Amino acid sequence: MSRSRRIDSNTESGFPSRQPRVPHGDAALGGSQALLVATRGWFAVRTMPRHEKRAARALSAEGLDAYAPVVHVKVRWSDRWKHVEQPMFPGYLFCRFDPALEMGVVRSNRSVLYVAPVGDAPVPIPDRDVEMIRLAERSGAHLEVTRRLEPGEAVAVVSGPLEGLTGTLVRRDDELRLTIKVDMLQQGVEARVELEDVRPLD
Repeated sequence: MSRSRRIDSNTESGFPSRQPRVPHGDAALGGSQALLVATRGWFAVRTMPRHEKRAARALSAEGLDAYAPVVHVKVRWSDRWKHVEQPMFPGYLFCRFDPALEMGVVRSNRSVLYVAPVGDAPVPIPDRDVEMIRLAERSGAHLEVTRRLEPGEAVAVVSGPLEGLTGTLVRRDDELRLTIKVDMLQQGVEARVELEDVRPLD
């Protein structure tokens, strides 16, 4: 007795056809997605107090690049000193997105208050500024947040733990410090450097 086999109209082999998995986020750089990534820029995003990490995780889950840099500081407890992690720029994070297409995603986040500056079209932060902050955070050097943006000589660090960074050289408390500025926030981060480790920028 012959046994008939039903052939799926969507396949010639008789086995169910496998639908291709559609990747999400930057992994799926098709034409329109590649254009979207190319038009994204870094922006300063104001968050609710102590919600920097929470907002960054939520925005990352939406497929955006979100970065909440931190510094390690020494604080006095009742009976001892302890090193703790704190936001480098309290109440702010950096997010890379296309304001024309993805502003709604950012603003709909419950931890987000607004995209800086307020009342004007968002102003992107240069990619170089964000990369300098990343490199400084990864260097392991002791960093201090400064809210005093002072004029000084632009230098490049050519040796030591901060090698590869560029910023402004200032003298504070009889120490030379490299200041990496984020003009949009009117803030920056400083690290101590040795004079022999820096060279003037051309």
